Amino acid sequence: MIKFLEYRKWIQIFNKYAYSNWKTNDHDKILFTVEEDAYISLDVYNGEVYVEQFETIDDLEQFYELKVDYVPGLQMDLFKMIWSKERGFVE
Repeated sequence: MIKFLEYRKWIQIFNKYAYSNWKTNDHDKILFTVEEDAYISLDVYNGEVYVEQFETIDDLEQFYELKVDYVPGLQMDLFKMIWSKERGFVE
């Protein structure tokens, strides 16, 4: 399964790998985010990290031959709802 991350969290992980010269001991995984109209993945495989960009979510799924854990708009709606409740903006 390809896991969605909010852009801010994805960029933190991207920076971590960039500073380690794209090498890691982390387990294999695929993470992605949505930035403007692009789907951008971080692919951790056998100790190396790869970054790929796709135009559609279908392209992402076809490239990796895996399903994406993402419902467009749902994650952002949940984030906004939680953020608003924490600040007392929602009744």
